[in-house]
Amino acid sequence: MYQKLVATLALAAAAAACEGNAPPPTSTLTSATIEARPFHTNVVEAARRNQDYRHVLFTGARSQLALMTIPPGDDIGLESHPRVEQLIFIVSGQGKSIVNGVETPVAAGDVVVATPSSRHDVVNTSSVPLQLYTIYSPPNHIDGRVHATKADAEKDKADEAFGAAVR
Repeated sequence: MYQKLVATLALAAAAAACEGNAPPPTSTLTSATIEARPFHTNVVEAARRNQDYRHVLFTGARSQLALMTIPPGDDIGLESHPRVEQLIFIVSGQGKSIVNGVETPVAAGDVVVATPSSRHDVVNTSSVPLQLYTIYSPPNHIDGRVHATKADAEKDKADEAFGAAVR
């Protein structure tokens, strides 16, 4: 079943890329390569060094690690993932999380868990970048995808199609 999902998601991403809506996927994963590749990094240091809005650092068979930097006054954007659980770990900066309409202040050391279908957002309320890392289960973005800005992420139709096809 997982091989079918990978093939379906790859086709959706490729189709969007061919329509000129997005760059091609950055990798061609199969269930065999996903299962076989271990990963190690100091994720807190990686998040602190990250300057991109979103940088998918690792994609496994059942989870995905991404770094994010939210500029002052900006946000991730209210979103919901019907079949994906998202854990958001704040590394530096201050802001607020909004989960199903409930606002909570967040700062370094905090974690926000957005269960499937919950409407959630993280807003940077400070004057410095809000840096975080997030774990998606199952993966929600194309492996290796990097978006320098939120606008870049919003224009990436292939990555959006990948997330929408998660089952």
